[in-house]
Amino acid sequence: MTTNKVSKPGYILTEKGLDKLTTAISKQYGTSRFKSQLAQEAGLSRNTVSKVLDRENGVDESTLDKLFLCVGLQLTQNDYRQILTCVSPQQQTIQNIVQTSAIEQFKKALFDLNYIDQEYHFRRSLGQMGSVGAFLIHGEEGYGQRWLVNRLAGLIPYNSTAYQKPFNILHKKPLLDFWEDIGESIKCKPNPEAIAEKLYQHWTTQTVILSITDIHKVDQGLESFLEQVWLKVIDKTNSHNYSEDSFKMILFVVGNKTFNSPSNLLIDLTPIQGFEAEELRRWGGAKLSDLLSDLKKYTREQSQDSIKDIIQRNIVPISTLERICKSCSINYYSDIERSFTL
Repeated sequence: MTTNKVSKPGYILTEKGLDKLTTAISKQYGTSRFKSQLAQEAGLSRNTVSKVLDRENGVDESTLDKLFLCVGLQLTQNDYRQILTCVSPQQQTIQNIVQTSAIEQFKKALFDLNYIDQEYHFRRSLGQMGSVGAFLIHGEEGYGQRWLVNRLAGLIPYNSTAYQKPFNILHKKPLLDFWEDIGESIKCKPNPEAIAEKLYQHWTTQTVILSITDIHKVDQGLESFLEQVWLKVIDKTNSHNYSEDSFKMILFVVGNKTFNSPSNLLIDLTPIQGFEAEELRRWGGAKLSDLLSDLKKYTREQSQDSIKDIIQRNIVPISTLERICKSCSINYYSDIERSFTL
């Protein structure tokens, strides 16, 4: 006799909820060791706190409520959303196949929208560089930095089997705490020499892709990482004979503001610009109209109305990406961003 298993609902924070929580955490704790302290005071594990902040897996509502109360906040319905539905295994399998196909079709089309300059410079640099390369991705907040990082990561050879690690700096911290966070994440001693050696050891067996977001929040963080870690990594990889089949070691330095590269070790892919109306009109006519016809059975007139609405409401790229996804009944965060590895 078979039994139908019902999935337990899980919840993750919305962008608004995450921003609300991290701001309160920064004000209340203000140190890089806030996870342990917050976990203890909220009666949760450090891993659960990380899970909530990373938004990779769902937790129950009471967990979110405990964290919010711990920093003096009231959890509201706008702060979180459900990511699982209760269906039978058979229904879930069918839904997953259909939805995955639609999402992959959608993502493939979305790769042709904007960020053309950044992708061109990255492709060219990737073809000209040796084993190691560092790239600066920056623009105003909400300009789709994370989408672009993961889009470019997909162009790196052997990316599907790569060692990938994102480091997100949520608030200001001293350099020693930054080393400690990295050491804990990649399981090595918290000093530049050990970090460089650990990354090098990974590179000897697979491609390595790293992203560090908002490193400007670390005192002398970017300069120190490039000089004390990245130069050592370059020296170590240079001791090997390079071939075109060698694994890559790629670093993305991601900024939610624009700034100049402090070193010739860091290739500036040019600041991200907003979506121009003409670009949205071109992409809408070439790609979105077909998607709306295939996924929602829209008529040509309905597709044109949808494209016109997206153009009229275009303000910042991330909001426009969300609206484009919504027009195809796809959720940007649960269907697109949740698959990101960086």
